[in-house]
Amino acid sequence: MSKKALLIASTSSGHGRGLHFLSRVAEGLRSAYDELSVFVSPSQEEGKEKAVAAALEGCEIIVLGGDGTFNAVVNDLAPLGLCPTVGYVNAGTLGDVGRNFGVSSRLGKAIKIIRAGKSAPFDVVEAASDEKTAYFAYMMACGIYSEIPYVSQGRRKAVLGRFDYYRLALRDALKKSEVRYALMGAGIRKEGKSPFLLFLNGERVAGFRVNRLANCSDGKFEAFVAEPGAFNGLLHYLSKKKLFVSSFSSCHVEVDENTLWCLDGEPLLRGSVSLKCLPSAFRVYSVGK
Repeated sequence: MSKKALLIASTSSGHGRGLHFLSRVAEGLRSAYDELSVFVSPSQEEGKEKAVAAALEGCEIIVLGGDGTFNAVVNDLAPLGLCPTVGYVNAGTLGDVGRNFGVSSRLGKAIKIIRAGKSAPFDVVEAASDEKTAYFAYMMACGIYSEIPYVSQGRRKAVLGRFDYYRLALRDALKKSEVRYALMGAGIRKEGKSPFLLFLNGERVAGFRVNRLANCSDGKFEAFVAEPGAFNGLLHYLSKKKLFVSSFSSCHVEVDENTLWCLDGEPLLRGSVSLKCLPSAFRVYSVGK
C-alpha cells in the first residue's frame, strides 16, 4: 500500500514564514512518501475541503504553519473519527502545540522527526456550546490574557514575534478582570470569580511550561483556575497556593453567554461549554518519550 501525504501550508502563519520555507520542507519530505501533494491554503474553507478529502483517501496530513493552522486541521478532521496521522512543521510565532511532541521551531528537526516515521496517539478535547462544537489540541481559555494570540497581529507582531505577546500580557496584567464561573465534573463543583480560566491538554502556554501533569494520550485534560490577585492571578502560577488544578475526562463550565473562549489561539466559542476528551483521536509524528 502506497504511503501518501498532503502538505498544507498556511499563508498567514508567521507572516508568510511557512511559504518562505515551503519548497525546503516539501523537498525534505518527498522521499518519505510515495506521493506528496502540496496545497497552499488561501482560506480556511478551502483548506478544510482539501484536508478532509485527503484524510478520507488515507493520506497523512502535514501542517506547515502555526498553532492556529494546526487547530484548523484538528477541527476539520476530528469529526470524521478516522484517527488520521498528522505531522507538524512550526512556522508560527510560538509553536506551543508542537513542543508537546518534541517539535521545535527548527525546520530541520521537524522534517527529521517526520522522516523517522515514529508516531504516537494524542487526544483532542471536544468543546460544545449551545451554538456549535469545536476542538482544541492543547489549550482553551477565557478571560484576561486569552485574547492575546488573536489580538497580536500586523507589523508589530512581525517585528517583535513572541515579545509582542509579552507586551500585551503586561498590559493585561495591569487591568482588573474577573469571570464568574461554575466548574462541574468528576464529583467536583467549584464556583466563584477568576481573572481567567485555562484548560490544557499540553504543557505550554505562551512559551512557558505551565502544566507539569501534561500527557497528551492519557484521556484527560487539566483545569487551572486562579483566584483574583496581583497581576490578575499570574503570580498564583508560581506559588500554587491560590491556584485550583484538577484533571478531567469531561466537565461542564458555566459562564456568561458573552464570554469568549480561545481554543489553540483562535476565538471559536461563546458562553457555557461542555468539555470531553476524545482519547487517541489522532496520531502525530513525535520524538517519543
